[in-house]
Amino acid sequence: MPAETLGLAWPSRVRPKATRVQLKTAASEKPVPLPAFVTSRLIAHHAAQLRERFAAGAPTEEGLVFVTPRGLPVSNSWLTQHFQDLLAAAGLPKMRLHDLRHGAATLLLGAGVHPRVAQQLLRHASSKTTTEIYSHVTAAQERQAAEVLQATVGS
Repeated sequence: MPAETLGLAWPSRVRPKATRVQLKTAASEKPVPLPAFVTSRLIAHHAAQLRERFAAGAPTEEGLVFVTPRGLPVSNSWLTQHFQDLLAAAGLPKMRLHDLRHGAATLLLGAGVHPRVAQQLLRHASSKTTTEIYSHVTAAQERQAAEVLQATVGS
């Protein structure tokens, strides 16, 4: 991988000081198109982050989206706990952060997005990974299938 891809990945907390690690694949380097609601939230978050850092007199490490109040990279354990707190506050069950990728695959394919497009967005090596591992059948899809059978066979 080219050296310029270093520094774009999630900081690793294996060492006492957070370090950036090389991305797994070249495909991981490509920009990911985001829906407008995500973009607007990220812009608002960035503006609030800059105000916080300025008020605290602490610079934000360049390129990081989520940092501590001192402007340092957040740890994986902090992010996981924060995610669990947000889920609890919303009345949702516990889940892993990684489960959001499964949810995205399920939503994309359920909405009729071509599996190859979903595969590319999720940066999977194969659309089989997207369709057979990451996407899940929903109760609504099962009901829709039953309705199709009713319309086709029923009277």
